[in-house]
Amino acid sequence: MLAFDVLPSLVSSTEDERLRAAFEEHLGETRAQSERAEGVFRALGLDPSSNRSAPLEALAKSHDELAGKVVLPALRDAFHAAAAVATERWELTLYEAAIDLANAMRLDGEAVGLLEQSRAEEHHALLVAEAERRRLLDSV
Repeated sequence: MLAFDVLPSLVSSTEDERLRAAFEEHLGETRAQSERAEGVFRALGLDPSSNRSAPLEALAKSHDELAGKVVLPALRDAFHAAAAVATERWELTLYEAAIDLANAMRLDGEAVGLLEQSRAEEHHALLVAEAERRRLLDSV
């Protein structure tokens, strides 16, 4: 899963302790989200698989190409946070679509609840990343 490549990289390249801690926390949440998604697939009688998302891969590639060009550490960390914001917005869109699909298929409430829990975590991660981006920019 792409997140398990990107988030550890962000943790190691982020200098700001608060932002690094937020990335570390979200990595743990992402592991739980992956397990919940696998549970939803199994509830549908499907084998879970790890498919790559082209838009998320493009976001990661763009971030990697540009992050090293940002010289000031606080600005680079703000850039990391902005990349996280973009990623969380895309992930929220995916969860919304999955929840709508699950509801349309009349899946049991437990499966929908698992998706909604992950969506709530992604929304929280978005708010944290936005707040950290603003904080870092205000410190420059």
